[in-house]
Amino acid sequence: MTCYNRVETTLRCLHSLFNQTIKQSDNQTISLDVWLVDDASPDQTGAKVKVTFPEVNVIQGSGGLFWCKGMRLAWDSAAASGVDYDFYLWLNDDVMLRPDALADMLRDYENGGGIVVGRMSSDESECEESFGMRGDKGDWMNGNLVLVPREVYEKIGPICGDYQHGYGDHDYGLMAKRAGFPLRASTSFCGVCPEQPERYHWLKGHSLLGRMKLLFDPKGYNLHDAVLFRYRNWGIGMAAVCLCHMLARAVFNWNE
Repeated sequence: MTCYNRVETTLRCLHSLFNQTIKQSDNQTISLDVWLVDDASPDQTGAKVKVTFPEVNVIQGSGGLFWCKGMRLAWDSAAASGVDYDFYLWLNDDVMLRPDALADMLRDYENGGGIVVGRMSSDESECEESFGMRGDKGDWMNGNLVLVPREVYEKIGPICGDYQHGYGDHDYGLMAKRAGFPLRASTSFCGVCPEQPERYHWLKGHSLLGRMKLLFDPKGYNLHDAVLFRYRNWGIGMAAVCLCHMLARAVFNWNE
């Protein structure tokens, strides 16, 4: 997990995580360690988490990690701890887990292996899916809740730390598929996580200067991550097309 400056949201998520109901068989023990990066939160998220959940391993970030680099630091810290984990679980701190979410995901893994991507609903009605698998062929995975088994990590390693904020989850899913591991959405909804605004729409209503700022904002339009994603997965030609397209949209205010 990685977090920044929303302590109440982070604490709610952790409460839902530690309240999971995982049935244990007679010959199997299930334990859970939490590795949380606090990226220099002004509200002292990490310190407040340690008060409520002293068992959580809190790692202090520099303040410029954002999601991908924060997740990479948390993952590297867990892997370097000396514990031989069977699974690594990604969890966004704005997710509220259902009590049986992890049990369902472990069952899904046992039924087919590979990476299990937790399906999120936009609210508690579970009428609309907000995050999970994307694309006509299920090529895209959101990183809100992802169960990565040890065999995947051992073959392809952790999430790419070259991204700033976005695209690292999509990139990891594509790496796993190329390595021969299936990506599968959980059979049931695993929790609630509201949808985020579409990046392209963020350009609307801004001046040219404002659009250019968003173009280089890690949590905005993010030219760096978009181009890097195309380059890593489809080569320099697709990266160049992406670069030109995104520059044109920002300069000429294309919002079709």
